[in-house]
Amino acid sequence: RCTCRGGMEGKAGGREMKMRSNFARVEALHAAAMALQCLLPREAGGPRELAGDPEGLQRWLSAGREARNSIPQLDWSERSSVEACGSLVSSVLPCCVPAMQSGWGGRWQEDPDLGKRGLLLMLQVLGNAAASHRSMRDQIWEDAWPAPLLDLVLADTHSSCKSVVAMIAYNVLKNNTEASLKFVSSEEGGVFLFSLLKCFYHKQETPLSPDEQSGLTDLGGWLEVIMEELVQQGHLTAVHQRLGTLPSSGGDNAELLFWYLMDDMTSNSLQGIASSEEFEEKGTLKLQPRDYEYLAVELGLIFEVCLDCARRGSKCEAVTAIKLRQVMHVVASSLGFASSSIRKCYRDKGLLRSCINLLKSLSHAQALKTEMGLKCDVIRILANMCYRDRESQDMVRELGGIPLILQASNMDENNPFSREWSILAVRNLCEGNEANQEIIAGIKPKEVASIPQELKDKGMQVELDKSTGKVKLVRDGAGPTGTGGATPSRLQDTDNSTRTMVEELKNMGLRANMDEDTGLVDISHPDAK
Repeated sequence: RCTCRGGMEGKAGGREMKMRSNFARVEALHAAAMALQCLLPREAGGPRELAGDPEGLQRWLSAGREARNSIPQLDWSERSSVEACGSLVSSVLPCCVPAMQSGWGGRWQEDPDLGKRGLLLMLQVLGNAAASHRSMRDQIWEDAWPAPLLDLVLADTHSSCKSVVAMIAYNVLKNNTEASLKFVSSEEGGVFLFSLLKCFYHKQETPLSPDEQSGLTDLGGWLEVIMEELVQQGHLTAVHQRLGTLPSSGGDNAELLFWYLMDDMTSNSLQGIASSEEFEEKGTLKLQPRDYEYLAVELGLIFEVCLDCARRGSKCEAVTAIKLRQVMHVVASSLGFASSSIRKCYRDKGLLRSCINLLKSLSHAQALKTEMGLKCDVIRILANMCYRDRESQDMVRELGGIPLILQASNMDENNPFSREWSILAVRNLCEGNEANQEIIAGIKPKEVASIPQELKDKGMQVELDKSTGKVKLVRDGAGPTGTGGATPSRLQDTDNSTRTMVEELKNMGLRANMDEDTGLVDISHPDAK
C-alpha cells in the first residue's frame, strides 16, 4: 500500500526528487498555496468559481507538483512544516468543489484535460498530507467531511479523482477509532461507500480508456483497504447494516455491492497462502470472531427465505438469490484456512444444520433445483467445514448429510462442479473418521433413480444387477437376460446391436464391456478404480 501511494506520487511527479533542505520544501508549499489563492476570486459570499485563466492554472500545476512531491519528505518535527502543510490544505479544500463544478475541462480546446489535471493535483496534495502526518488527517477530517469529500464522490468525476478521494478517506480513517465510528454510523458514510462501489462495479457500456481503467483499478484497491480497516476496527456489521438501509440507485443495490466486495476480498486474501499459519501472518482480511457469527446468522436467515419459497413452490427473488450466492462464497472462502475456533463458531450458529436442510430441499424442490450453482456452493461449505475437523465430520453424519453429499456427485447441468466438490467433501468426511467410512462402505444401490436423456435418445436403458450391485446398460426391449426367447437370427441382430452400443459408449469416453453370457453391458468411467 505504501508502494501504491508512493507510486502515485512518483508517477504523477515523473522525475527523481532532488535533495533539498526542509526550508526549500516548506517554501514550495507556500508557493503552491499562493498559486491557488490567485485562482480563487473572492466575493462577499465566498468563492463561487475558479478563475478561468489558463496561465494561472499552469502556475498551479507547476507549483502544486512541487508541493505534492515535497510533502512526504517534510521534517515533521519542525513546526514550520506542520504550519505550511496546514495552510496548503486550508487553501486546497475550498477550491476542490468549485474546480469540479466550474467546468474547467471544457474551457480550453487546445488542452481539454487541463482542468481535470488541476483538480486531480489538488486531491493528490490532500492525499499525501493525510498519509504523512496525524495532524493533517485530523484537519482534513474536521474540514472536509462530509463536504467536500462526499460531494467529490457523488459528482460525475473521473475514476482517477474518485480513487484519490478514496485514498484520502483511507488515510483519515486508518487507526482513527473516533472518525471510523462516526463514518460508519452516519448516512453520509454509507452513501460515500455506495458511490464508490457503484463506480467500481458498474458495467461499462463502452470500452474504457487505459487512463480510466487504471483509475478503476486503483479505486478497487483503495475500496478494499478501506473495508479492511473498518473490519479490523470491528465495523463489518455496522457497514453492512448501514448499506442495507440505502435505497437502490440506478439499478444498483448497495447491500449486493457490499457482498460483491466481500466476496472479492475473501477470495483475494487466500491467494498465495499455503497454510493456516501463513494465513494468520499474511492474510489481508482479518475478520473478528463476531464477524463469523454475523455471517453465519445472515446466511441462516437467507436460507430460511429460500426454504420458505421452496415450500410455497415459488422461485426466490433475484436479489435474494444473488445475495445468497455471494454470502455463501464469503463463508466458503473464510473457511479456506479457518482455525477450529472459527469452525466451532459456525457450528454453534447452526451453519451445518442450515446447509443440510437446504440440501434436503434441493433434492425435491423444483424451484430451488434451477438455481444455478446453489447445490455446488452448499457442498463447498460442507467440504471446507469438515476439513480435519472431527466435530463437523460427526455432525454432518448425525444430521443425515452423507447420503445427500454422495447424491450430489451425480451430473447436474445447473451445478457443473458439484461432483468435484462432493468428492472433496467425502474425502474430508472420511479422513481419520472410521464411523463415516463405515457409513459410506455400507451404502448399497437400491434402484435406478433416473436415466440421462442422452442414453434414452440412443435407445438405452439402465438396470441394476442386484447380485453384484453394478449398473448395467441394455438396449430398449432387451430383458435382463439379454435375449429372452429370440430366434437365432434375432439373437444375432441383438448381439450385433449390443456390440455397436459398446462401441458408441467407448466413443463417448466411457469404459464399456459386454458380458458374452448375458448380453449385458458393464459401464464405468475410465478414471474409475
